Amino acid sequence: MKDVLIKIKGDSRIRCIFNILIILRITLVVLGVIFNMYLLGSSTMDIIDFIILFVAFIVVSKSDVNKLIGRYILLSILIMVNIFWSVWYGDKVEYYFKSPNGKNTLVVSEEPVLMLGVCELYERKYLIFKKRLGGSPLYTDDGYRPFSNYDYKIEWVTEKEAIIFYGYGSGSRSCKEKVKFK
Repeated sequence: MKDVLIKIKGDSRIRCIFNILIILRITLVVLGVIFNMYLLGSSTMDIIDFIILFVAFIVVSKSDVNKLIGRYILLSILIMVNIFWSVWYGDKVEYYFKSPNGKNTLVVSEEPVLMLGVCELYERKYLIFKKRLGGSPLYTDDGYRPFSNYDYKIEWVTEKEAIIFYGYGSGSRSCKEKVKFK
């Protein structure tokens, strides 16, 4: 492996890193679409996207001078869109709740979307992934965030089943959701 890295010159190393990052991103999209599995963390994908764009900027800077201006403009626009997207939709927060014996972890991803509050439910899998659970998402009124406001209660029925009681956001209305792990 060391010999291979030595043979790859500086420009080729960056292109190799770029290709690996693109393959990683495609793999993560496929995992999400086919298996409903996503990386843990509320901004993990944004960070990966920003790194890909940054490396792409470096790759472009080492290419043909005649094509540089258009590529710089395109990449600059993509980087600005990525930053805007992260700031605009960066309100997502994740909470982790372990079952009584610690065998299962419920992951709640909470964010306001327009005039709703949305809480998506996941099961933690394979240390760094989360898998979407049935019954997800939970909706609340006017962007209300029951988990951020400590307006929830989780009762574990068994290691594979929990009941979530959460505030809806309008008055004293409360909701209930049963969650089953697979």
